[in-house]
Amino acid sequence: MKKSEDFRYAKWMRRCESLLHVLLGLTLLFGLNYLAMQEYYRWDISKYNKYSLSGETRAYVSQIRKPVHIIVVNSLSEDEKQTDMFEDISLLLREYEVASRENGKTMIQVEFIDINKQNKRFNEVKKKFNISDAAFSITVASEPDVGKVAKTREIIPANLYRKNVNGTESFSGEGIFTEAILDVTSEKQDVVYFTQGQGEMNLNAPVQSGLSSLKQFLEKRNIRVMPLNLSKEVAVPEDANIVIIAGANGGFSAADMQKLRTYVSKNHGKLMAFLKPGVKYGLDPLWEDWGILVRDYLVCDDDPASINAQGNMVVGGFGQHPITNTFLLNNWSVTFGPSRPVQIDRGIILDQGIKVTQLLFSSPTSWAEKNYLIPPYRYDSDADYNGPVSLAVASQKFSTTNIPIPGGQVIVFGNADFISNAEFEGGNVILFYNALNVCLDRERMLSIPPKQGNSYLLVATQDQLKHIFLMMFILPGILAAVGLMVYLKRKH
Repeated sequence: MKKSEDFRYAKWMRRCESLLHVLLGLTLLFGLNYLAMQEYYRWDISKYNKYSLSGETRAYVSQIRKPVHIIVVNSLSEDEKQTDMFEDISLLLREYEVASRENGKTMIQVEFIDINKQNKRFNEVKKKFNISDAAFSITVASEPDVGKVAKTREIIPANLYRKNVNGTESFSGEGIFTEAILDVTSEKQDVVYFTQGQGEMNLNAPVQSGLSSLKQFLEKRNIRVMPLNLSKEVAVPEDANIVIIAGANGGFSAADMQKLRTYVSKNHGKLMAFLKPGVKYGLDPLWEDWGILVRDYLVCDDDPASINAQGNMVVGGFGQHPITNTFLLNNWSVTFGPSRPVQIDRGIILDQGIKVTQLLFSSPTSWAEKNYLIPPYRYDSDADYNGPVSLAVASQKFSTTNIPIPGGQVIVFGNADFISNAEFEGGNVILFYNALNVCLDRERMLSIPPKQGNSYLLVATQDQLKHIFLMMFILPGILAAVGLMVYLKRKH
């Protein structure tokens, strides 16, 4: 009898074959699992992408170099609202964990503790991070250095929700968690000073002309906002990362101007100025130091294609600069109210190493009006000059040697309204934020628009609004009328 015909041998071969199939199946399973761990994709199928992290948050998370602990303490509860809150929090925090994974290490570690079942662990964490005894609490903490106390930030779960005008609730967890992570991981808090005493826009006023939205925007990004009355100071404070002049209605004294001049030129400070038309600021010597010319004109434009429904200019011309590259790449625009020209001063010789760039331009149909105190405005070739008109300039001093020496920087906008509560949205927010990041040397975080809510802003010119009305209502209406006429004719 041949060996292949032996019953025992055939049975043994079948077992080996079955074992081989199992091994191959397991190998395939482990191989697929390994590939899934290395290359994976996640989709948020919740309504409005409720748990997806914005590009801005991902950029911040990728910069974390010290472990962050997020401890969620809860107890079993039959309360439906608390259960829903816990689900929102846990799903969102999982996205933070995934986003923080790098080289096999998770920089954001989330831990959920049931205070009734894990009392021993709760006491350990409480001692290490000084968390509260609340039955439902969230604590964000950085890993403490040896011999030091951990930097912590407590979040009240109810504060993660906002009441909308229509009575519904929205989940604002991402903004609050990102703000807390920035706070506990930052070793040094950036400080921005706003000048006071010349009729500047009010930092705390919630009115349309105020800056309360801008202040809140900065504080959410771990930036301390401070007032600065130069007439009461010997010099600009040493901890100032940026000094901002926001829509002053009066001029600076010669002494105050010199303080700003010294801060920028000798102390390598950063100055951002948002100017209004018709105001004599008394800062011409400072502008000249940096090759900037601020002109006493009003930028006008009567082309409907360049004016939005509120009568503001739609600015779509941009120069090449880290502040504006985002707009060039995405074909975005900003809206400016009354503006004055700010351009390169080509009549002076600058110090070596200073680079001046014009950032924004009005449309080719615009012009700079000299006699702006006497409306109506009409172009006068003898007094005015044609557009495009430069509306903002950035000037920065770079090292002329191989040794990286920090240099001063001045950014001047010929408009102040675009940072007010009434206009601080859409592209205007991104423009300000990019300028801020350049001044704070955060250029790695540029081109990341802050995440918007579920409402959308349509920025359109009058001509575009007419075109939208024509395409959405007039043409469909005509087609519906023709169809109705054909239907009635056939019926009869």
